Amino acid sequence: MKATRWQAGQVQTGVKQLHRSKTVYTTLSGLFIMVGMLIHIGMAGGFSDVQTFLSHPENWSLHWEIISEYLTSLFNAHTQQAMPLPEKIAFGLAVIFGARHVMVKAFYALKRLRADMNLLMMVAIIGAMFIDEWFEAATVSFLFSLSLAIESWSIGRARHAVEALLDLAPSTVMVKDETGQERIVPAAEVSIGSHFIVVPGAKVPLDGDIIAGFSTVKSGPNYW
Repeated sequence: MKATRWQAGQVQTGVKQLHRSKTVYTTLSGLFIMVGMLIHIGMAGGFSDVQTFLSHPENWSLHWEIISEYLTSLFNAHTQQAMPLPEKIAFGLAVIFGARHVMVKAFYALKRLRADMNLLMMVAIIGAMFIDEWFEAATVSFLFSLSLAIESWSIGRARHAVEALLDLAPSTVMVKDETGQERIVPAAEVSIGSHFIVVPGAKVPLDGDIIAGFSTVKSGPNYW
């Protein structure tokens, strides 16, 4: 690694691209799950049933028990037979997009023979597809991808907060040397044990102990 000086507001381009990539793949995974569900409803006759229901206003006063029973039978329409190929393709694409950033980490975990949550999650997803539970595999893949995207977003917010706090700290310090002379030097060049002066209304640039004088200090984030 090559050491470089940190600059306030500096954010690596790779971090932004990774966060954007996670957001895009998570969104695509969720969209293909919705596509798969719409295909399932269409092939089970759900859309024709809705059209028939809307064309007969006298049947609109249904009980919740009837609606619940109908929805249960609709979503379980393919339980006794193999899942149709279009529906399986949609859920398969949802798995691929959702597991995009998981499978790479799972591969290296398997290569090192050190199981982590990424490898275990991939085992669960592959196992669900192996037993022909494509909807469950897509859902697990999407939810785990969503958690990674939220984690990336929260880390980005924390990074920005730290940068904002560091930007509040003064970059220069008024140092008083052994001869009593005062000079302004960069805060990064002040050594431990040096004496520095904090004038009224200024921010405290460094940690230290008060050895002379007295005053009050506002401890809010805009004053330290």
